[in-house]
Amino acid sequence: MTQTVICIKWGTRYGADYVNRLASMIRRHTRRPTRLVCFTEDPRGIDPGVEVAPLPPIPNIPERVQWTGWRKIALWQYPLHNLEGDILFFDLDVVIAGNIDDFFDFEPGRYAVAENWSEIGQNIGNTSVYRFPAGKMAYIFDKFVQSSATKTGAGGTGLGLAITNEIIRGHQGSISASNHPDGGAIFTVRLQRTTWDED
Repeated sequence: MTQTVICIKWGTRYGADYVNRLASMIRRHTRRPTRLVCFTEDPRGIDPGVEVAPLPPIPNIPERVQWTGWRKIALWQYPLHNLEGDILFFDLDVVIAGNIDDFFDFEPGRYAVAENWSEIGQNIGNTSVYRFPAGKMAYIFDKFVQSSATKTGAGGTGLGLAITNEIIRGHQGSISASNHPDGGAIFTVRLQRTTWDED
């Protein structure tokens, strides 16, 4: 079975030479057939052995956010290009020093992230290297882009409301929103009253 590795390149910070160097490291550090897909808006100079795909869209996100590190969140959507199964992501500036096959062998079908080298033992991941199953993490992307830009143009991701809604539903509650007559919004949160005996 072919392993799938992806990367993303946008703007001018990292050129095609970074993609080509990553591809070379991947070829040297695997014993299995491996496919590298690079998502980019500019494929010029990328080696022909690297599959190139257009940058995944991020709807309803302000331009100022689309071209920052948040662009990587677009990789969580499903479908993503024609990818299936476990997908290993590398940032373009990583250095691969060992066999990458272990990333695919470790608990297949689950999300796995490299431990942050500066915070060892604290269960903090570094998303310069992570593996995820196609489609199983799409809810992260969906929550991030669920709202459109605000009337003021300030933009919004809707992420705060999605998290709030999830917490409230977890407590068997509900949240609703309406327009305030003088402008702005009114949010109404309803939670079940819980009683308990005091000791």
